Amino acid sequence: MNHWFKKRRLLLFTPLFLILALVVACGGTAAEPATVPQESGATEAAPAAESQSATEAAPAAESQSATEPAPAPVSAATAMPQPTAEAPPAMAVEAKVDRLRIAFTPPPAETNLPWTGARSLLTQLSPMIETLLDIDPETGAYIPMLATRWEMASDGKSWTVDLREDVAFHFDTGTFSAEDVVHTRSILGPQEGNLNTFRNVWANTVETVDVVDDHRVVFSLSKPDPNLDFFLSLSGDLAMLSKVQWDQEGQEGMEERLIGTGPYQYLEREVGQSIVYERVPYEHWRVPTPDFREMEQVFAPESATRLAMLLTKEAHMAELPRDLLAQAQSEGMAISQSGLGAILTFMVLGGQYYTAGDEAYDPSVPYSAPGEEGRLIRQAMNKAIDRDEINEFIFREGGSPMLVHGYHPSLPGWNPEWETRWDDEYGYDPEAARELLAQAGYPDGFDMKMFGAHTLPGVPELPDIAEAVSIYWTEIGIDVEIVSLEFSAVRPLYRTKQFQGHAAPFRTVRRPIQEQVRIFNATEAGVVHQYESDSLQANWEKLTETLDAAERDRLIRAIGDEKFDNFEGVPLLWIFFQLAIDPDVIAEYKFPGTAASNFSHLETIKAVPQ
Repeated sequence: MNHWFKKRRLLLFTPLFLILALVVACGGTAAEPATVPQESGATEAAPAAESQSATEAAPAAESQSATEPAPAPVSAATAMPQPTAEAPPAMAVEAKVDRLRIAFTPPPAETNLPWTGARSLLTQLSPMIETLLDIDPETGAYIPMLATRWEMASDGKSWTVDLREDVAFHFDTGTFSAEDVVHTRSILGPQEGNLNTFRNVWANTVETVDVVDDHRVVFSLSKPDPNLDFFLSLSGDLAMLSKVQWDQEGQEGMEERLIGTGPYQYLEREVGQSIVYERVPYEHWRVPTPDFREMEQVFAPESATRLAMLLTKEAHMAELPRDLLAQAQSEGMAISQSGLGAILTFMVLGGQYYTAGDEAYDPSVPYSAPGEEGRLIRQAMNKAIDRDEINEFIFREGGSPMLVHGYHPSLPGWNPEWETRWDDEYGYDPEAARELLAQAGYPDGFDMKMFGAHTLPGVPELPDIAEAVSIYWTEIGIDVEIVSLEFSAVRPLYRTKQFQGHAAPFRTVRRPIQEQVRIFNATEAGVVHQYESDSLQANWEKLTETLDAAERDRLIRAIGDEKFDNFEGVPLLWIFFQLAIDPDVIAEYKFPGTAASNFSHLETIKAVPQ
């Protein structure tokens, strides 16, 4: 296999060299090598990140934010995060460029309407919009944004949120108030046809949002939820929308020009190419004067194109596969990395709908066969994969093992037995994989399909993962046909349970286990429907109804045990978000990696002074 990856790396760079040769011929020049100080937020290399990712010793603040909560509060007072006095950000410097250009992979959909797709589409809107809670880029702790205080009631069934006063919406359309919170929830929740990731939360878990006064609201819930702060933060999708704009312009007005409260306001969009923002013409409450007068996200599907843009100064920051990040570093660029090891990479094995009476379930799909037969096949598919090789050649050793989808040793519910059993049950052994297939009745393997052409923000390597995994499976007799579909076409298939017999490479971000399980394993409330069973559903429902820390830990572990024992999918690696930046233009970019928009806090990017 090593020869394949080495050959593949040469093939990957061939179009890049052609593009760069053309650029140089036209007069482009590469940047001078630069060293970025460690404290600038741009890290030197992925291997250093590996040690942080492997241990993931989360600070106490993170354990109550990006992870499951600590023991449930016994009173409202202890549930209330108390914000510290906020120091005003430094005033803007005179940047070397008026317009900061960022080369990203295209979003799942180009839209100004947050409810029309997955959370990752929010990257294109992030400089313009704000949520109730922010995320500390380094610790993952929830901190104030449009909310100044938030409090969970002792029964976990309501949260009181105090709102910041005198926050302006763009284009002189009024100030933010409680009515905008109610309006945003009504748009993202009960509307039919919504595709936002957390629609179920806003439509069902949150029964009402009640206005106490202009700057206080109460979220009343159908069941206890100690994780509501996750949904209210940048990790969620409740980006505050203007009720005034909706009343005056409706959806058409929002499609033409989204109005938010962020430090940048909408300027223009060219579909298929880019979206541009401009600095608001007043002192913003959070970032008084962003360093760059304008910001543009340029959508470039080809990784080689994004690198060429960066090296020729057409872009000042670029999302690149890890191989090309190293190439960018060798050409004088620096690396900016998320504060948290936030990305889960894995393969979904579609169609595992084992709950009684589910009409979507197709037992003729070999790996979805009932009982021991399907389990043996899924184990074989796991043991066929050399995760160390994927980590070395695709992620340049920047990842750490993920043993169970969504679970990490720093999170509640971790079972140390998974570590001791891993090599025997999941470890790379193609000969054992072939024996398992024969045991299951498939000595000659079987045919299946894989969606393998799509990319998602933060992991442009998903097609590389798909190709590598397909080769591993082919070597044990599974004939894989890779189907090329954009993610916007793949997403409706798994949401509507039309994923039978298909595998797909996925990435998602770290979130509370209860929510991770809902999205990937719950029946009615789920989104991806990766693996469903009556026993897992029962444990998840119990988890959603208790605040007792010991019982929550027990239930989370029981769910994890079922996922581990039954090989629900193919867990791969935890990795960090990374981007290449031009150190001649950008001095610092800090972001947590756990926000819904993945590359969040773009408005806080620091410029190198003129």
